[in-house]
Amino acid sequence: MWKPSQSRTALIVLCSSVAFGSLGCNNDAASPPSPPAASAPATVASSAAAQPAKPASTAKSKALTASKKTPVNQPIKTGPDTYNQAVDTALGAIAISESAKSRDDWQLVASRWQEAVALMKAVPTSSRNHAIAQKKLLQYQRFLASAQKQATPPPKPKPSAPPIVNKPFFTVPIKRREGETIPVVEVTFDGKKKYEMFLDTGASKTLITRRMAYDLKVKPVGMAGVKTANGVVGIYFGFVNSIQLGGNLVRDVLVGIGQPDLDIGLLGHDFYDGYDITIKKDVVEFRRQR
Repeated sequence: MWKPSQSRTALIVLCSSVAFGSLGCNNDAASPPSPPAASAPATVASSAAAQPAKPASTAKSKALTASKKTPVNQPIKTGPDTYNQAVDTALGAIAISESAKSRDDWQLVASRWQEAVALMKAVPTSSRNHAIAQKKLLQYQRFLASAQKQATPPPKPKPSAPPIVNKPFFTVPIKRREGETIPVVEVTFDGKKKYEMFLDTGASKTLITRRMAYDLKVKPVGMAGVKTANGVVGIYFGFVNSIQLGGNLVRDVLVGIGQPDLDIGLLGHDFYDGYDITIKKDVVEFRRQR
């Protein structure tokens, strides 16, 4: 068999190498290189696919946390900041109130406070003074109420029935008798408090007990000597607002305050002066003198 020579074999291998190298060079030149970015999506996709899916509970927990941190949108009141104007108006109200005397003056003060309250309410939430404006608003409203009270006239007193005074003739029942001779009658002091008292036609001054003086809040205004069955004794005197018995009423009466051992008062002549008195079995008659 014919065997090629070594030199020819080497030549064939060399040509094959050159041809293969030429083919490789020709392919590189005909096909331009792909841009590097083309491989990025595949990398990202493969990376995402490689990561395990997160549990649903973890995702829900993070969603709740995010919702708590996110503030709720609240409407913000915008507009002109009336805080300084409200303070100036309030200062004006205070200045007027310092010299206010009449109800008209206090009505003017109240109108200023009303204006200050309205301006303080109008301070927008976007103002840096909004927080302090809310506190001052409460103060201004109290000052407004006080000024309105000063400007309001007091209520008219309810008409009361005129007291029965100085009737020309009236009778008083006798509750009991002391020693079967001196009648005891019920006397009204200060229009509401009733006490049993002796009706002694020989006594010139009305005398009350110390308990009565305490109840009626009688303040002593002086002291004088009074003649009694036990001799002359010093007693205090003070005024009571009124004394009424039957159809006779006397106001601002100067009465004596008896000693501690006096347990029942004595209605004297200073109360029923101007009347003729007739003591009967069960009543005492008072008839005005002509």
